[in-house]
Amino acid sequence: MITALHDAHSNVLPPSDSSSSILDQRIQLALSKSPYRPVRSIQCRVHEGLIMLQGTLPNYHCVQIAIAIAKAHLNSETQLRVNLKVE
Repeated sequence: MITALHDAHSNVLPPSDSSSSILDQRIQLALSKSPYRPVRSIQCRVHEGLIMLQGTLPNYHCVQIAIAIAKAHLNSETQLRVNLKVE
């Protein structure tokens, strides 16, 4: 299992729930458009400025792709937590 936390800035208040929902939808849409089929199955949740990726992927390359997609949506108000398994 790969677990990581990426923090853009730690002293910033989290975004509102409505902006979290929009961010959640944007990241999930980006994951679903990945040319790598396994990456499309990754679940994304955003809550109080924390972006959480969860799921199982066949290799570390796909993990890196999923992380890159999520990181493209990071800003000063968000952190990324990766909880992906490689099987």
